[in-house]
Amino acid sequence: MNIKVGKLIKVLRNTKGLTQNEFAEQLNVSRDLVSKWEQGKSSPDYDTLKRIGETFNIDPKRLAETDEFIFEQFSACIPYGITPHDAAKLVRVFTNLLTDSELELYAMRFVECLSTKQIAERLHYTDGTIRNKLVRIRKYLKAFLAAAKEE
Repeated sequence: MNIKVGKLIKVLRNTKGLTQNEFAEQLNVSRDLVSKWEQGKSSPDYDTLKRIGETFNIDPKRLAETDEFIFEQFSACIPYGITPHDAAKLVRVFTNLLTDSELELYAMRFVECLSTKQIAERLHYTDGTIRNKLVRIRKYLKAFLAAAKEE
């Protein structure tokens, strides 16, 4: 597991208002193991991924394949001439540059698949504000990929 998926598990856990101890109890694992996942030092096995998916009401494949899913969502931002393989590598680098709040917003939208309206209600923002923040993240990515192509 890479650190990105661990961060997403942490964001999803925090979104549910669970401590590491509470989350560990729900999954019947140790708090230390949850901490290792969130730090990217360990990976949950398939059965645990299924239980994590059930906890957050998301497809466990999304946790296992988060980088690929994020890449798919940003595919429209990829400048002409960058291969999908190279773009996927760059997207992984880019998503590691997101702030915690940007990553949380991104996880809500593209991992939990919440609508912008649902996110706005959860975060107490307007739908337009959430849309603007997501557009800004995509613009950052487009500029990041264009700069990387020029190098």
